[in-house]
Amino acid sequence: AFAVAEDSSGKTYLAGTTTSTDFPTTPTALQQSAPAAIAQGTVFVSSLDTTVAGTGSLLYSSYLGGEAADFGDAVAIGPSNTVYLTGSTSSLNFPTTSGAFQTTGNSASIAFVTLIDTALTGNASLKYSTFLGGSQTNTAVGIAADSSGNAYVVGTSQGADFPVTSTAFQNTLAPGSPGAGFVTKLNPRGEGASDLIYSTYLGGGGANGVSDEVNGVALNSTNYAYVTGDTVSATGFPVTPNPGAFQTSLNGPSDAFVAALTFQPVLAVTPSSLTFGNQAIGTASAAQTVTLTNNAFAPIGFSAAITGGTPAAVNSDFSSSTTCNGSIAVNSSCTLSVLFKPSVASAETANLVITDTAGTQTVGLSGTGVDRKFTLTASPATVTVSQGETVAFKVTVTPSGGFNAAVALACSGAPSMSTCTISPSSVTPSDSV
Repeated sequence: AFAVAEDSSGKTYLAGTTTSTDFPTTPTALQQSAPAAIAQGTVFVSSLDTTVAGTGSLLYSSYLGGEAADFGDAVAIGPSNTVYLTGSTSSLNFPTTSGAFQTTGNSASIAFVTLIDTALTGNASLKYSTFLGGSQTNTAVGIAADSSGNAYVVGTSQGADFPVTSTAFQNTLAPGSPGAGFVTKLNPRGEGASDLIYSTYLGGGGANGVSDEVNGVALNSTNYAYVTGDTVSATGFPVTPNPGAFQTSLNGPSDAFVAALTFQPVLAVTPSSLTFGNQAIGTASAAQTVTLTNNAFAPIGFSAAITGGTPAAVNSDFSSSTTCNGSIAVNSSCTLSVLFKPSVASAETANLVITDTAGTQTVGLSGTGVDRKFTLTASPATVTVSQGETVAFKVTVTPSGGFNAAVALACSGAPSMSTCTISPSSVTPSDSV
C-alpha cells in the first residue's frame, strides 16, 4: 500500500498496487477478480473498521485496473466519505464513467482520478473515473478533496500537451524542459471538459533531461493548495516573492520546494463585458468600471488598450483611464474607468485588452450611438388672419434618437401690427429609443 486515509467515523482506507491474484476482495467490490494484467500490477482500494476483529473488519475491497499496468499512489476522503483515488495507468480500458473529463487513455502511462463509494455495491460504487494527461508519460502521486467534492491532483507530466486551463499560473513548459509538475483542480460532476476547473504546469527548465516533480498536496480552510515536490531547475522555476522567499535559488543538484496556489487567475478581471446602451453622438457616457485583483504573491504590472473596434474607427469612441500607475500590489485591487462617446449613429463594439506577465484578458465593450434630435410641425401650416381676429396654432415637438431635453419655443417674423405668443414657452419631449 502507498496511501492511507481515515474518514470522520474512524474507518480506514488503503490504496496501492498488488500483483496478487488472491488479494482479498469483498462481494460488494467493483472488481472482485484480478484483471488479466495482474502480474504487471493492479490498483487496489480497501476500507477497514479497525475496531472489529478478524475478517469482519474488511468492509470493502476491490481491484481497480485494466489490461496493462496500473498503480494506485494516493487516497483522500471527500464528502459523504467517498474515496478519492489517483495514480497512473497504462490500461486503455481502465474503468471510466460516462461524462468523465477524459475517457481516452494512453498506453505510455496516464494519470487517473477515481471516486468510489464503498457503501455501494459493484458498478454502483464507481461514482466517477477519468483519465488525466497528455500524449506522453503522466503520473499522479497526490490528491486532496474539499467539502464541495472538488479533487486536487498533483503529479508530473512529460510533453507539452497536458491539459491546462486558460487561467493557469503556467500554461506552457519552461524553455528546455521535457516536462514539469502539474496541479489540477477537478469537479467530478460528469460534464466532460467543463469538469476541469483549473490546471497548470509547475516547473522550471529542468536539467539533463530531468524535469521538476510535484509530489504532495494539502488544502487550507479557504481551499488554497499547498504543494511540495522537488526541482532540478537552476532557471525558470517560479519563485515568489523574489526577493523575499526563504530560498530564491537552487542550492544543490535538486532541492525541495513548497508553493501555495489560489486556483484563481494571477490577475482577476471583472466583469468580462460592459454594455453602455444608447448614447447621444458626441456626448460621453457615465463611466463604468473594470476591477483588477492581484491574486499573486508579488506586484503585477499591466497595460490596457482598446482594440478590435467595429467599425474600426470607433476604437477611439471608447476610452479607459486608471489611477493604478501600471502596477497592482499583492492582495490588492484597482479599477479601470471606461467611457463611451460615440461618433457615429450605429451599434459599436470593441475590446478592452488587459496584458500582464501571464498573458492577456479581454473585456467586451458595446454601445449604440444615436443621433438625438427633434422636429417642429405646426397645424395648420398656413392661415389667413383678419384685422382684430385671433388664431391659435398647435406646434408639435417630435423627438427622435432618444432625445429628451427641454426645447425652448419662441415666435418671430410676425406681420407688422400683429403679435405672436407661445404657451408654454418650453416643452420637454421624451423618446424611448
